[in-house]
Amino acid sequence: MDENVLLIVRTLLENKKNETALQMLEANPMDLPEWYYLNGKCQCRLKNYGKGLEYFQKAAEAGHVEAIFQIGMIYDFGNTGEKDMGKAVQYYSIAAEKGYPGACLYLSDLYKAGAGVSEDNEKSLSLLFKAVDLGDKFAEYTLACRYNSGDGIAENPQKAFELAMSSYTKGYDKAGALLGEMYAFGIGCEQDYDKALSYLLPAAYNGHVYSMYLLGECYLFGDGTKPDIDRAYKWLKEAVDHNIWMTSAYFNLGKIYNDRNFSGYDPKEALRLFQIVKEKGDVKVCNTIGDIYKYYYGDNEKAIQEYTYAYSKGDVEAEVSLGLCYLYGEGVPGDINKAFTMFENASRKGSGRGYYWIAKCWENGWLGGLKDINLAKVNYENALRKGFSAAQEELNRLSGV
Repeated sequence: MDENVLLIVRTLLENKKNETALQMLEANPMDLPEWYYLNGKCQCRLKNYGKGLEYFQKAAEAGHVEAIFQIGMIYDFGNTGEKDMGKAVQYYSIAAEKGYPGACLYLSDLYKAGAGVSEDNEKSLSLLFKAVDLGDKFAEYTLACRYNSGDGIAENPQKAFELAMSSYTKGYDKAGALLGEMYAFGIGCEQDYDKALSYLLPAAYNGHVYSMYLLGECYLFGDGTKPDIDRAYKWLKEAVDHNIWMTSAYFNLGKIYNDRNFSGYDPKEALRLFQIVKEKGDVKVCNTIGDIYKYYYGDNEKAIQEYTYAYSKGDVEAEVSLGLCYLYGEGVPGDINKAFTMFENASRKGSGRGYYWIAKCWENGWLGGLKDINLAKVNYENALRKGFSAAQEELNRLSGV
């Protein structure tokens, strides 16, 4: 009878029925370690940590390993107002010695961080491996992350993938986010965007921010799916709204806002996002910022400032943008020779856009009346080889296609 009551209480706690579970325990008092432990769980769930600690201590005195672990957690997180890492380590160590995987994992984290103990990566890994050997899905995910990033251990993408898959199979949804990332980039497995999306979608809906970002990138660039600017916007905006650390999320969301084909076209919001990218240290975005000032606001002075700054930091495309300002006399005195020199410099550095404008100069005779259609074609072809697709239309026109 007692065992049935305790099993029912555990089920109630698993389903977050904390008050109902406590009422059942109070209606069925027992002098059993499990009864004290479950009381402690109920009290802590209801934020009564002082009472919870008392019940856990009674259960721990009888050797209840989960209670011992819970006491360690209370001291670790300072739930009663008394954060005591020494006691947290003490109780975690006892539970770990008794083979409780959660204690091994938490103690591993403390040794890794040097919290309450001297930092000891070897000890941290030893405890982590022990938790994995005990079949703990959280430990498997943690070790997968460390193998994936080489955090205190030699990188092993294949092992990382195996552990992440095992953790996910055991029900740890967060491991799905890692699997999605690994499939997306072909880390420890063959690259497979279809599988990546199948893991990233649920992870993103469950609030995993990096998965939101990766989904946005997949929809933006058509990786594993058709390009979909609206879905790309949805997930990149979610990632940005959750303060993702990746500057490319802000940049690509800005690109979407700055796209005239997007229903929510908003250059002002694009500029705000690009300014964030600039503040985070990515100076190449200054060329795009300059374009917004020039083409949306009509502010050539600010555009020149942004182009010049990006050019001074080595941005090749900013050199082309400055060249165009000199070509048309926008914000600076017109100077075709200076413009052409800038286009040539940029083309030597691999800019297809630089080749394109060299071709324009030869085609239109802007260099003192010198016109050479063959040189124009050659440079349009160079532009196309460098990935500047607009050159194809010019080549077709000159070839009569």
